[in-house]
Amino acid sequence: MKKIGDIFKKISVFELVFLVSSFLIFTTLMSKQQKLYFDAYHYYNLGLGLFENNYDILNFNFSYTTFIFPLYLSFLIGISEFINVNSIYLINFFSYLIFVFSTFFIYKALIKTEKNIGRIFLLLSGFNIINLSFTNVVLTESLVVLFVSALFYLLSKKGELSKYTLFLIGLTSSLNVLARPLNLLLFICVLVYVIFLLRGKLLNIVYFLLPVIILFSIQTINIHNAESKIQLFSSATNGIYDMQVKVGKKTLKYETSIDERYKNDSVFYENNLSDTDNSGCIKAVECLYEYLKSDSIEYLLILAVHSFNLLDRNYINTYIENLGQVDYEIMLYNYFIISSVICYLLFVIDFSKFKKHQKIFSTALLLIVGTLTIYIPTVVESRFSSPVFPLFILVASFYLFGLHKSNIKYRIILIQALIIFLLLMISYLVRQNIVLNPI
Repeated sequence: MKKIGDIFKKISVFELVFLVSSFLIFTTLMSKQQKLYFDAYHYYNLGLGLFENNYDILNFNFSYTTFIFPLYLSFLIGISEFINVNSIYLINFFSYLIFVFSTFFIYKALIKTEKNIGRIFLLLSGFNIINLSFTNVVLTESLVVLFVSALFYLLSKKGELSKYTLFLIGLTSSLNVLARPLNLLLFICVLVYVIFLLRGKLLNIVYFLLPVIILFSIQTINIHNAESKIQLFSSATNGIYDMQVKVGKKTLKYETSIDERYKNDSVFYENNLSDTDNSGCIKAVECLYEYLKSDSIEYLLILAVHSFNLLDRNYINTYIENLGQVDYEIMLYNYFIISSVICYLLFVIDFSKFKKHQKIFSTALLLIVGTLTIYIPTVVESRFSSPVFPLFILVASFYLFGLHKSNIKYRIILIQALIIFLLLMISYLVRQNIVLNPI
C-alpha cells in the first residue's frame, strides 16, 4: 500500500487533470459505440483468425494487411477470452492506454526543455478529442500515433545517439511501416536524419538496421513462396492509394458514415484533374502536384483542407452511431489547435530563443513532413493525419506559453478568434455547397 501511495505522490496536478479529463472523454465516446464497420471489421476478423490459428504469423493469410496490427489484436482477443470480458471493450481500453503513453512520450521530451510548455501540452492533450476518438475504433491509428510519438521522444534527445537508442529508433520505425506500409516515406526520412546525426560514427547505423532486418524478414517469410499474395498486396496497396488520390482530387470530404444525419455530407468540387486518368501511385501524385502550376490558390486551399482536416467533423462519425453534438466539439477543438499553430508561426515565435528548442522543432517538422507528404493528396478523412496531431498540439503549447510575454497579446487573441470564426464560416459555406463550384 505504501508503494501505491508513493506512486500517487509522484503524479503532478497537471498529470492528474490530463488522466481524469481524457478518461472521461474516452468513456463518453465508448458508451456511444455500436458495432464494427468497414476496415475495423476487417482488422478484427484478422486478429480473431490469428488467435484461432494459435498466433502462427508465418503461415497465416493476412490478405493485403501486414502482420503487426492483427497480431496485436489477436493477443488482446486472447486475453479477453482468458479473463472473460468483451474483447472490443478491452481493445478500446488498451487503445486508451496507448494514447496515454503516446502523450507522455511527447510530454517527457518537452519538460526536459521547458517544464511549463510540457504542462500546457499535457492540459491541452487531456481534451484531445481528435486522438481520443480513435481509441474507440479498431484501426491502426492508435499504434501509429504511439510509434510517431515514441520516435519524437527518441530523436529529440539531447546529445549523441547511444547504441540502445539507435536500436529503439530502428525498431519503432520498422513497426510504424508494418502498421501502415505508406509510412515507408517517414522511415526513409528518419534513416536520413539518423545518418546525419551520426556523422563521424556512421558504423553505429548497424544498431538501427538490426531490428529493421529482423521485422522485415518476418514479414517477408510470411509471404514466402506466395507470388499471388505478393501481387495481391502490391495491387491492393497501389489500387487503394490510387483510388484515394482520385477521390482526393475532387472531394474535400467523402461520406462513408453509418449515421443517417451525415448521409449527404460529401463535399465535392470541380477542378482540372477531376476526369484525368491515373494509373499507379506515382503518376497519380505527379498529376495532382501538377495542379499547383495551373491553379495555385485553389490547390493551396485543398492542401490545407486535406492536411488539417479543416472540413472534417471527424472520421469517428463513420464508425460510431448517435455521436450527438460531440462531432462539433471535435471540429472546434481542431480549429483552436490549428489557429494556435498559425498565430504562433506568424506572431509569437521568438527566433532569438529558437536554438534552445531547435532539436524539438526539427524532430517535429521531420515527423510531420514525413508522415503528411504521402497523404496530402488523399487526406479526405482525419484518420490519416491524426498520428501527427499531437505534434500540432506541441506547437500550440509553445504558442500559449509565449503569448503572455507578447506586447500585442490581446490583438493576437482577437486575430485567433477571427481565424476560428472564418474556419467555421468556410466549413458551413462549403457544406452548404455555396462555394468551390459544387458538382
